[in-house]
Amino acid sequence: MLVDKIEALAEAQKLSITVLEENLGIARGSIRRWRVVDPGISKVKLIADYFHVPVSYLVDDTQNITDAAKVLALLSESAFTDENYNDIMKYIEFIKMKTKKK
Repeated sequence: MLVDKIEALAEAQKLSITVLEENLGIARGSIRRWRVVDPGISKVKLIADYFHVPVSYLVDDTQNITDAAKVLALLSESAFTDENYNDIMKYIEFIKMKTKKK
């Protein structure tokens, strides 16, 4: 599931896995190998930071890939500032908390 999420995030930004690995300084083919070998938390954090997503998104199997990738694609195509991004993340957390209370 981790690799599927990374692939969806990369695809949403029209980025190949090979280019992603080059951008991050990760050995070619590493990400796809993560289907059978755990990458370690430092690599997961590196990917999360690159895509501006929480580590929990990458490792949580309950979160929907398609919806998150669509949102991230919209964010990456727009001129959002870090402040805008932080506001969006706070709102998402608010909605999650509101949903849990029901």
